Amino acid sequence: MSKARPLAAAFLALTLGTACSAPALVSIRWRTVEVSPDQRGLITGYALDRCQRVDHAEVVYAETRLVVTLLAKQTKDTCLGRQTPKSLVIPLHEPLAGRVVTDGAK
Repeated sequence: MSKARPLAAAFLALTLGTACSAPALVSIRWRTVEVSPDQRGLITGYALDRCQRVDHAEVVYAETRLVVTLLAKQTKDTCLGRQTPKSLVIPLHEPLAGRVVTDGAK
């Protein structure tokens, strides 16, 4: 086996790994939260510049609280330094049942 083959494979793996890697997610703070009218979700209010978009939300169900974290990633748009208010409905997989909702963003 030639020495070039392992080097080529390593180069290809590094190149594809970099090219195919997903953009980093960052947690963002939400500004408001309320229970949806049907009690099956939370409506979170947040604001982002046009160079970011919410990728998904994570909910941790604890005994006395729910920790909701919004995760955003960069877009290809140019940042303008102006945040636009937005909202996101997050479905709940368990009833709220009097638990406090807290922001998981750090």
